[in-house]
Amino acid sequence: MPRMRLRGFDCHDSRATFFVTACTRDRENLFGDGRLARLVVNSLGWIRLNRGTLIFAYCVMPDHLHVLRKIDDDRFSLDDIMSLMKNHVNRESWKLGYRGSLWQARFYDHILSDWEDGQATVEYILQNPERKGIVARAEDYPYSGVPDPL
Repeated sequence: MPRMRLRGFDCHDSRATFFVTACTRDRENLFGDGRLARLVVNSLGWIRLNRGTLIFAYCVMPDHLHVLRKIDDDRFSLDDIMSLMKNHVNRESWKLGYRGSLWQARFYDHILSDWEDGQATVEYILQNPERKGIVARAEDYPYSGVPDPL
């Protein structure tokens, strides 16, 4: 199996900002169901308030999620936070009649370097629904936002 994390990198490091992409199983259009998209948004909000996570931007697309986040509590790793969010959304989706996991087992992350423009990453995330033709204007998309200032 390929390595999921950088060798020697501490994913508990509260100085790191992560650009995360988590995809639905088989890249299915699951979050096109607004009920599921709202579950993801609500789960992000709960984690933000209860697990020391700053969320600089998020966007729930029909087949994936983008989040720019920083974990401000060294008790939790990125893996912990993503597992908690995915498991919560899965359990709640079962109440809506869905079965199995909604998510691919893995997720992709990129640690923003000091020289990278975090604001450009925020704009990339927020513009995703417009780029994909889902909405005419990114600001009209109901499943994206900027809860914390960068």
